[in-house]
Amino acid sequence: MADNILATCHFRSIELKQLQMKRVLFIGALLALFFPGCEKATEKPDNLFTAEITGYDQNCSACILSFPYDLTSVRKILGKSKDNFYQTVNMNKNNFTVGQMISVRVRAAVESEVPVCITQYQGNNYKNIFVSDYGNCELLAFNTRTDLSYGDCIYSPDKNSFICFDSVLTDSRCPVDVYCFWAGEAIARFEFVKCNGDKISSDLRVGTLDSIIGDYKFSFIDLLPYPGMENHGGQKDYVAKILVKE
Repeated sequence: MADNILATCHFRSIELKQLQMKRVLFIGALLALFFPGCEKATEKPDNLFTAEITGYDQNCSACILSFPYDLTSVRKILGKSKDNFYQTVNMNKNNFTVGQMISVRVRAAVESEVPVCITQYQGNNYKNIFVSDYGNCELLAFNTRTDLSYGDCIYSPDKNSFICFDSVLTDSRCPVDVYCFWAGEAIARFEFVKCNGDKISSDLRVGTLDSIIGDYKFSFIDLLPYPGMENHGGQKDYVAKILVKE
């Protein structure tokens, strides 16, 4: 009898411990769901910066980048690199020229992304970075009409931010040499991106003047080519004519 009682108490004790353990696991799951860990919470997506093609690694056929305007921010995210040069793991040197300015989204490269090659700059031990996106980049000139090609950006060192031509959402304008009852419209999306990752997306119609977006007074003057023109081959052929004021 006593043995049965002890066995029953022992079994109930195990049940109680299992129940308590289930409660702990359940509460832990809830905490993980509503309060993500610090590492997850502070993890940042790829950041947009202005970079210069500084040179090539001939052995690995890779571009070497420097960040003349964003070095402090780059160091915080990617870490310091000798001479402030960073070696890309996925930008082929044949597609770029030394001195070319580009806007890039970058992050630190993981080991599996680093190509198997004997780097030309092995002694310098440049940081390896992965470029997830890039476009041509020019410096912003205020109060001057600027042609911005699809996918490209202009950069303002003073504001430490970019204006990028993201996409054309609709283009129902009357084709060239066609008579239409309605002129139609074209709407394009522009992105105003700060180097800390803050971004404003704005969808604007052709003809929008002095629209206040972020730190800028922005005018979307025209969009070329018009429908029906010979060089109209899709998104990649669009050029937005814009004017930016402080």
